[in-house]
Amino acid sequence: EFIDPDQFEQTTAMLMRKLATGGTTRHTIRVRTRDGRPLVWEVSSRLIEDTAGRPTGLHAICRDVTEAKRSETHLRLLIDELNHRVKNMLAIVQGIAQQSFKADRDIVTARRAFEGRLAALSEAHNLLTREHWGLVSMTQIIGDAVRPHGEPARFALDGPDLAIMPKTAISLALAIHELATNAVKHGALSNAAGQVAIRWARVAGENSHRLSLVWEESGGPDVHAPEHRGFGTRMIERGLAAELAGTVKIDFRSKGVVCTVDAPLPEGAE
Repeated sequence: EFIDPDQFEQTTAMLMRKLATGGTTRHTIRVRTRDGRPLVWEVSSRLIEDTAGRPTGLHAICRDVTEAKRSETHLRLLIDELNHRVKNMLAIVQGIAQQSFKADRDIVTARRAFEGRLAALSEAHNLLTREHWGLVSMTQIIGDAVRPHGEPARFALDGPDLAIMPKTAISLALAIHELATNAVKHGALSNAAGQVAIRWARVAGENSHRLSLVWEESGGPDVHAPEHRGFGTRMIERGLAAELAGTVKIDFRSKGVVCTVDAPLPEGAE
């Protein structure tokens, strides 16, 4: 009753082989305790023979290796997950590098942009690592992303502390970084009086809740819409929209840039 038919067949085959060839064997089998808990045993056995070489008994030692096998499986999963994350991170860095170092860009400007984007990516990665790559705080992600760009008093953050998945957190951190960088260069953070309000909320939709997020600048110089969309703007409007499966729009209003996000509530934020 403590061993399944396939495991019984395995142990029988090992016994038959030992009777035929002798020697010492070691194998693992799955068994069950009386209360039904699964265990893994490592069975080491040696055939006992008389002086004429005839089998007279079997010396076997069974060792419970359940925890060791569980740890081994967990380690394999961690290695596979690490490999997956490293590949994803390298793909993100490659994309940032390709866009930052375009042929028509000044190398000094491109390098600064690249370093800033890597710093934002690194900050998000640090938070994800602290949270063991589980759900992370949306408030923390936004706060970390704007911190290098101005004093806390320049930013007004208002919204529920939603929990979001790692991939969404990275996309959001990079988008907020791009908005803040643009604000420092041309917008509300380019003078001493400008402010940035970042508001987000969980709103009721027809079938499920949605995420509404608004980045709104005020108190800066008059804004003029650029002649063409740069990498940062494209990454926000396309990349973040794709990650959230929603819409992202940047309005270059004369009194300040406004970025609005409307998307299904991210996984984990329910």
